[in-house]
Order: sequence, then C-alpha cells, then structure tokens
Amino acid sequence: LEGVSSFGAMFKIVGSFVWFSGLLSALFTVIIGFLFGSAMINMLPLVLFFAALLIRAVVFVIKENRIYKNQPEKQEA
Repeated sequence: LEGVSSFGAMFKIVGSFVWFSGLLSALFTVIIGFLFGSAMINMLPLVLFFAALLIRAVVFVIKENRIYKNQPEKQEA
C-alpha cells in the first residue's frame, strides 16, 4: 500500500480495525440480547466481530485503491 509507510503504521491500522469491530460486536450483542434467546447470543459476538472486521477491511482497501489510482504516475529517470 502506498499510504502505509512502515510496519508500525500498518499495525495501527489493523489495531483500529480490531478495536472498532470489538466495540461494534459488543454493542450489538447487548442490544440483541434483550430481543432474542440465549442460544443465539452464544455465537453472535464472534459472527458480528468478524463481519465488522471484514466490512471495515474491504472499505479500507477500496478507499486506498481509489487514492492510489488518482495519484499521478511517478516518472523514473
């Protein structure tokens, strides 16, 4: 990726994805816990976590791809 210049920067991006996905799955699990039975709640957090992680990663890749395509070609001397 052109916008990610180091391993530390990539680690920050992945860490923010995991934090966001965990928060989102926890909130939805608590909310849905009041609406559905306990059998569904056992598997729901894991499914929500990976779904949010996958969606966030896809959005990031699409965004970075558009930024990369809009940059002018680098001239090599």
